[in-house]
Amino acid sequence: MNIYGRAQFHASGVDHSTPTDLPMVTIRKSDYDGLILVSDTPNNAQGSAINLTPGGTSDAHPPLTRTQESPTTYRTGPSYNNENANKFGSYGNHMMGHTSKAVEYGGQLDDVYSPNEVPDGYFNNGNNRVEVGRDGQFLKNAKRTILLSNLPEAATHADVTDAVKGGMLLDVFLRSPDRAASISFLNENSANDFFRYAKRNDLYIRGKRVAISWSDRHFTLANHVAHKIGMGATRNIVIRSASTRHTDESIREDLDHIHNLVVVSIKFVDRDAHVSTNSVHNAMFARTCMMSRSKYKGCKIEWDIDECAAPIPVLKPRPVQKENNAPKTSAPINRFALLNMDGATDSSTDEDSMLGMDGFQSDLVSGLNGVAVPSRTPSVTAPPPATMSWFQKTIALPPKSRGSYLVTDHIVDNLPEIKGYKVGLVNLFVQHTSCALSLNENWDSDVREDMSDALDRIAPEDKKGDLYRHSAEGLDDMPAHIKSALIGASVTIPIKDGKLATGTWQGVWYLEFRAARHQRKVVATIQGEKA
Repeated sequence: MNIYGRAQFHASGVDHSTPTDLPMVTIRKSDYDGLILVSDTPNNAQGSAINLTPGGTSDAHPPLTRTQESPTTYRTGPSYNNENANKFGSYGNHMMGHTSKAVEYGGQLDDVYSPNEVPDGYFNNGNNRVEVGRDGQFLKNAKRTILLSNLPEAATHADVTDAVKGGMLLDVFLRSPDRAASISFLNENSANDFFRYAKRNDLYIRGKRVAISWSDRHFTLANHVAHKIGMGATRNIVIRSASTRHTDESIREDLDHIHNLVVVSIKFVDRDAHVSTNSVHNAMFARTCMMSRSKYKGCKIEWDIDECAAPIPVLKPRPVQKENNAPKTSAPINRFALLNMDGATDSSTDEDSMLGMDGFQSDLVSGLNGVAVPSRTPSVTAPPPATMSWFQKTIALPPKSRGSYLVTDHIVDNLPEIKGYKVGLVNLFVQHTSCALSLNENWDSDVREDMSDALDRIAPEDKKGDLYRHSAEGLDDMPAHIKSALIGASVTIPIKDGKLATGTWQGVWYLEFRAARHQRKVVATIQGEKA
């Protein structure tokens, strides 16, 4: 049967397999391309022209042509609406389509649909096409994508997601060479709230202020993605009871084949693996792939909470400082001394009051002569007292295996509050018993390697089993405790004019004594006088 027979467009009232009252009939892409090729040939243009309309096929109608009002787009990944007509841009390594008209916001979207077209999962509300989910409605097109530029050179997806709050994200696209990232919210209101918050209070990533603006292209919410979101889908998944069989490396290896998927982080909490990704549609694919593998049999894979949906922090207003030292007032003037005509001197009149009297008489005479008299009240303004301030935050160190590492720049980048202190102290305290912090050589890396070798000689591993009693956590655990006690868990560094007052060759060391990589946390406490 030829393509025309398979399309089954009929003008008669005969009952066929394809109802004649449908406003739209779907055919395969190869069939559509074949129709286009046939309609473009000279013979068909003058002869048997094809008209694909619900009314049927007739030679009286003009030949089938391709309209330029809305380009046909076949997407394999996220797509954005662009204000430039009929363009296709590269997003990662796949194609994305843009709408053919400028996007207008303010409640009206530019999607053009047939008024009778009502596929499953949609309803038409004016010009807005709305995806209907179980828990609400999600706009297909909205002003939801924000551009973050001037990022630090080493910024990661995790740095971006840590800084974003206020709403669930659909997609995080990091362009490292351009030092920019596009973040797309599910709801337009969430994007507006975060945009206003970042504009009003500034946004810092790894201690650097970044620029924020609306993107020229806004993320288009695909139909199947919106349907899954209505059923609870997010860009994060959780693998229940995963810690007994799976590790960080094995999960990343299982997901490495998924194109454009970025695993932002994997955290194990109470035997569950919480996997954070860069987009909802990639997380959907990752979840489907993992559920189809036998190695995850028995592990319930569920949707996890998007940490970016946490409320935007409310900043407390800065308290107004009250002046403690009130200005001193001058001694009161005895105005009744003018009535003392007999020259008698009041015993209560001291030298200060007589000086005030002389000034008053001089002012009185000048006032009678029409001369303006300036006020003699002295203006005494005491300098404001020094304001002592405390500040504390927790900094995560990069996971490292056994060795000595220079982390001065990492501490400074994650502690921009140091710049606000004129003078003070910063204390860095590591909350673990198998690593240490130290101040030492910051130039030659051989010094750090020599330090690790020397500590290994002081506290070697008990391979024969006759050195230490404690061996339940591995051969390297007890030596790690000894090294931590020798080096110490904290360092204190002075602050001068917003900078660490370290010596020319001094730097902050992070010494890891365990063989496997561990996530370490440092509590930073600042006390001092603000600038």
